[in-house]
Amino acid sequence: MERWVGRVALVTGASVGIGASICEVLVQSGLKVVGAARGVEKVQTLSETLKDAKGSLLPVKCDLTKEEDIRNLFDKIKKEFGGVDICINNAGLGNGNKLLDSTVEEMREMIDVNIIALCLCSQLAIASLRERGVDDGHVININSISGHVMTPFTSSRFYASTKFAVRAITEGLRQEMRELKSHIRISTLSETLKDAKGSLLPVKCDLTKEEDIRKLFDKIKKEFGGVDICINNAGLSNGKKLLDSTVEEMRELTNVNIIALCLCSQLAIASMRERGVDDGHVINISSIGGHRLISPGMVNTQFAYRAFKDPERAKNLYSSIEPLRPEDVAASVLHVISAPPHVERVSLPGHINHMRQVNALSPSFLRLQRRMERWTGRVALVTGASVGIGATVCEALVRSGLKVVGAARGVDQALSESLKDAKGSLLPIKCDLTKESDIRNLFNKIKEEFGGVDICINNAGLSNGKKLLEGTVEEMREMTDVNIIALCLCSQLAIKSMKERGVDDGHIINISRYAIRQ
Repeated sequence: MERWVGRVALVTGASVGIGASICEVLVQSGLKVVGAARGVEKVQTLSETLKDAKGSLLPVKCDLTKEEDIRNLFDKIKKEFGGVDICINNAGLGNGNKLLDSTVEEMREMIDVNIIALCLCSQLAIASLRERGVDDGHVININSISGHVMTPFTSSRFYASTKFAVRAITEGLRQEMRELKSHIRISTLSETLKDAKGSLLPVKCDLTKEEDIRKLFDKIKKEFGGVDICINNAGLSNGKKLLDSTVEEMRELTNVNIIALCLCSQLAIASMRERGVDDGHVINISSIGGHRLISPGMVNTQFAYRAFKDPERAKNLYSSIEPLRPEDVAASVLHVISAPPHVERVSLPGHINHMRQVNALSPSFLRLQRRMERWTGRVALVTGASVGIGATVCEALVRSGLKVVGAARGVDQALSESLKDAKGSLLPIKCDLTKESDIRNLFNKIKEEFGGVDICINNAGLSNGKKLLEGTVEEMREMTDVNIIALCLCSQLAIKSMKERGVDDGHIINISRYAIRQ
């Protein structure tokens, strides 16, 4: 810690718990710590108890839901110390409400603290480091176990969605630092493990080296006597075609994905047998790639082009593979809702490629049409309905006999006109999904016109192509408003509509993107 003595660290959420403990240990280690909190009085009390420590603690009142407060915080740090060297995004907010019970104000407050404030603090900290030519700074995002796995507690589900976002943001910032050839480090810590029932021993190990693997098992034997469960999770991929791969690249892949897995399994089983352990377990984490050649996972619309950092790379990719079409996704939507009410389908890893091969005269299509009969005359809402996937889904549902409400910021009556002789109908409604009032008015209109909604397809998605370091708070908020809050609110209102009318076979379909699986 000697290299950090006299340098500046910012800790958000510094008044109690983890934040206060981090402030204390950093001050004791000789750092100048800025403790930011909405309730600054407790930080001031902590500062008094640390007045004889090696470092110092400066309490600063800051409401992280307000951009102005965050910018004033960094201005004060610049004025007092010149800038920040370590930024610890510790502040987090949870309200204990279920997803179905949360208000837009409550969801937005959590997003403001857990996502937007974290992004803005990271942006301003990295800007401070780069302005001063500091290349060894550190951004640390304090996450939660809820950011890795959905817990069984109903009160933490929206909170968990914000913590999953922290993982994505952390990795995004790492990638941007690599692109800038910067040595500024970006880390995340999941603090819930500190009070867990078990323990975690980190061990550095290069799985391409037999020596490292054997030393790993020797260390386990020395520390614990042996291993009872071996989970072979590590996997390596280089994205190369078979015809283009070099021997070195293939060898590295086989070293990690096959040889290391086999050797770890051998050593784990040997450890169990030596100790007479007869209920041990070896678990090999595989991939859908181990069962079938997978689809590229992208839909050939302008959205997918924009989603690429490099548009030329996207065009080259699409010229070399056959990507999914909006029609493929629409067919998959029909496949989902055509299932009998007692069948539960959560995702469709293998059905899209099957559906794209179904034509209007095939037996598969005829069976699908028969299964769709129970939806004839019922009401479906599709958001983001003006172009691409949304428009194609609307068309497929109307032709299957549903009354479809197509919601979009830019309403085009042309699709509705082209479908006027179809089995169902399309009602276009102008709706800005960043506005709660528009969404509520949308559902009121559906209730007035049709009585309620039976299927809600949350298709709308927003991407601005910006890097994490370049996105403004307004841009980040607009994306979270459309991609998270609008989806949650539409789901809430749709489920409420179904429950009010005693509809027990309704369906919510969330159209996601390949990026969510990365």
